[in-house]
Amino acid sequence: MENEGPSVKAKSGDLNGVRTGAPEQPAPECETMQGNPFRAKRDVPVDKAVFGIIDVETTGLAPCDYGFHRIVELACILVDAQGNLVESFSSLVFPERLIPHDAASVHGISDSDVAHAPLFRDAWKRCIKLLSKADILWGFNSPFDLRFIIHELCLADKLVPEIELYDVSRMVVRSGLGRMTLGESAKALGLSCAGTHRAEVDCETTARVLTRLLQTMFPCHCTLGDVITLHDNHGPVYSTSRCLEAIRDQQVKTRKRMAPAICVTGSVPGLPRSQVKQRLAETGFRYVSEANPGIAFAVLGIGSQERKASDCAELGVMTMSADEFKLWLAEMRRLGGRNPSIALAPSFESAAEGEATELETFADDWVKNVNGATLTIRFR
Repeated sequence: MENEGPSVKAKSGDLNGVRTGAPEQPAPECETMQGNPFRAKRDVPVDKAVFGIIDVETTGLAPCDYGFHRIVELACILVDAQGNLVESFSSLVFPERLIPHDAASVHGISDSDVAHAPLFRDAWKRCIKLLSKADILWGFNSPFDLRFIIHELCLADKLVPEIELYDVSRMVVRSGLGRMTLGESAKALGLSCAGTHRAEVDCETTARVLTRLLQTMFPCHCTLGDVITLHDNHGPVYSTSRCLEAIRDQQVKTRKRMAPAICVTGSVPGLPRSQVKQRLAETGFRYVSEANPGIAFAVLGIGSQERKASDCAELGVMTMSADEFKLWLAEMRRLGGRNPSIALAPSFESAAEGEATELETFADDWVKNVNGATLTIRFR
């Protein structure tokens, strides 16, 4: 098993001897799928088939969720219909980011373990050579694995092949055992399980579960087409095209959740609350009704409770009046509502206590000085 790869130069320095990756950013939009397809060979007899099994370990649960998670280990194996190992490949992967403690506690892979591991794109080159020899590809809870793989290929600007990745957990359900984890499935079938949450070990356990199910559920004259028919009765196979749709949906949700928030309390003359929310969304912000330390600023509209102002003062949150807010909205719309990022910095020329200076528009920044601090909204 090849857990160590060639040293790869860090993109953004070292942290206690461990490579740290580039700043975490949303994945680029994945392009239309290209490249050679990995589709099942339906006419191959089950007892003559070569099965490809793939598994990954990651820094989190979803590639495009907050934190933009990455793969830390990739493994794939080939087995015959009797479960005999034909070929295997496994490698740790440098994720270009730190591994959260919660993830490390599950799979046991630390930052130091992956410090000199290859990048995903390099490990993938060897993986696809092995998988190209398979008649059909399988995983356990395969949508999870395929989403991360396709996401990594998009990040690496690689050709994204059409992959059909069949799900052994579906076959466990179709056998009548019900929904189970990989370890539970192995135990229910009387198979040994050396542990879970390491990619190569999970591949081997998945292969044993799969071949045992196929031996008991399908006569020797059946083809992979018969297996696929039963599998797809539970829903279409998870493929690259479905995966890209899921990634795009997750990107949209993440962008919305990560948009900077503005707290608006009281009323804004001429703007009903629904319109306030719409205007904020148009300029790339989220509306919230309660102040918290993470918001950009708070609008204290007409009729706003004094408690709101004191809450903002305690939290160190900047405030503006309803009229200032309307002027700010107009300025944001004039600038085109481009995706804003917010920075808060000390002002060199502090305004008088409680007094705001006039708005000043720069080429690509909007700046407001209030209570000795400068709120700068920059556009990317």
